[in-house]
Amino acid sequence: MAASKALFLAGAGVAVVLAGLTGANAADLLPPPPVIAPLPVQDFSGWYLRGDVGVGLSHSVKATNPPHPLTQGGPGYVPTAYNLNDADFSSATFVKFGIGYQINSWFRTDITAEYRGGSSFSTQDELSWNNGAGSFNVLRNFYRGNMASFVGLVNGYADLGTWYGITPYIGAGVGFASNTISGVTDNGYNNLYAGPGSFATSTTGGYYSSKTTSSFAWALMAGLSYNVTSNLKLDFGYRYLNYGTASAGSPHCFGPGPGFSTCNNVLTFNRAGSHDFSIGMRWMLADYGPAPLQAPIAYPAPQRPLVSKY
Repeated sequence: MAASKALFLAGAGVAVVLAGLTGANAADLLPPPPVIAPLPVQDFSGWYLRGDVGVGLSHSVKATNPPHPLTQGGPGYVPTAYNLNDADFSSATFVKFGIGYQINSWFRTDITAEYRGGSSFSTQDELSWNNGAGSFNVLRNFYRGNMASFVGLVNGYADLGTWYGITPYIGAGVGFASNTISGVTDNGYNNLYAGPGSFATSTTGGYYSSKTTSSFAWALMAGLSYNVTSNLKLDFGYRYLNYGTASAGSPHCFGPGPGFSTCNNVLTFNRAGSHDFSIGMRWMLADYGPAPLQAPIAYPAPQRPLVSKY
């Protein structure tokens, strides 16, 4: 009888221990793993519109006056020396519009069209010649006129990173320029020395018709853009623009021809260039803020296992 009682007590103890272990394991079950939301993705690609205004500061431009006066000798006209100064151009104002595409976080491209106007120029030449019979002449001409251009470019830019909303960039562009020379006048005089004590001065000159010349154009750019909003960029830019060749139209001379007026030579400018400074805006046609986070996945609440109680 004592042995049966001992076995019963031992079995009851084992049951109590097992029940305690089962409850402890149920209480110690780990919760489901935390939900890791995907990182936000920045969307850099998309279309944009741009508009800019600016001023161009031109340097001296190489001028020619073909056919060269020294090649036009003939009876009663023997040219001996000729010089034509580089042309000085005044500043020009321009307005520019374009459409572009932001390919990724560091590269974008656009197509721009601009009108440049308000630029005037001046230059002068000097021709020495004689009539082959002891009469010597010095002819001077003073040229003035205006220039306007329409420029179309395809541009590419490398954005060099963004700090405090400011993005420096560099770029280059190629395209064409349609340059119009108008209002050109030629005012001058001819000094005649016909021998000892003989000297006379006569007025020379004329004017030129307007002419439009198409030419290859290229540009190098650098600047800073500022993120006003995620869609709107304020742009401060510098550009060197080479807009090629420009030429005056047909001459209309007051004098009778070579030896009396070089107006019959066509005034032409080569490798015209400008240092441009501009301010503008770029409007992104899509929202470039971070993409919204995905909603977390809902897991069912953990269930405690059923434990029989005795």
